[in-house]
Amino acid sequence: MRKARGGKVLMLVAGTLLAVVAMTAGADTITFSGPVMSDYDAPYTVFDAVIDYSYAAGVLTLDIQNDTASPYAYTLSVLCFNVSSDVTAMSILDDGGLTNTSLTTNEHGDGFGVFDYKFDLGQGNNGITAGNSETVTFNVTGSGLDTSDFFNGLSSGDKPQVATIHFTRGPDDDSTWVTPGLVPEPASISLLGMALVGLVVRRVRNHAA
Repeated sequence: MRKARGGKVLMLVAGTLLAVVAMTAGADTITFSGPVMSDYDAPYTVFDAVIDYSYAAGVLTLDIQNDTASPYAYTLSVLCFNVSSDVTAMSILDDGGLTNTSLTTNEHGDGFGVFDYKFDLGQGNNGITAGNSETVTFNVTGSGLDTSDFFNGLSSGDKPQVATIHFTRGPDDDSTWVTPGLVPEPASISLLGMALVGLVVRRVRNHAA
């Protein structure tokens, strides 16, 4: 009886961990959220931005949402991000409702180092205002690409990040840079899962002995 129940527990844990790994590996959303103290002399402001992204047939699509709430009506004006070495070139295909956009390479994202790409959402700190979103697309060349090739890798510098965004036009013309929250990479979760499965196997064997 102990062996049978232990086997079911092991299968349940292993199946759950594999499901978690699969869901994480296929993630196509990056979130920038949290209280950040900027230069503006005020309490911590909660900055919120979400980017849903997808890739198909040489086109990267970004749905960029600025969810920062009043009274701190900041504009989301710059996105810096990294890509994998499989991406060889990118260019703007359609900038949606934005104007005066540009895409440049090997650019600084404030103190967070140098990023592969810098997407300026509008010259002169223009961009996506609070409570609004825009969908933009890019032509991409490379080999064997999928969503895992974007927002991939860390910037060079003292505070490496996969991406950073710039909020501007705040109170007293304040601005601040925000980075995404830390999320375990699929490889890290896989290692964690293997370790947990190993512990379960050891426990089951001890009970069976």
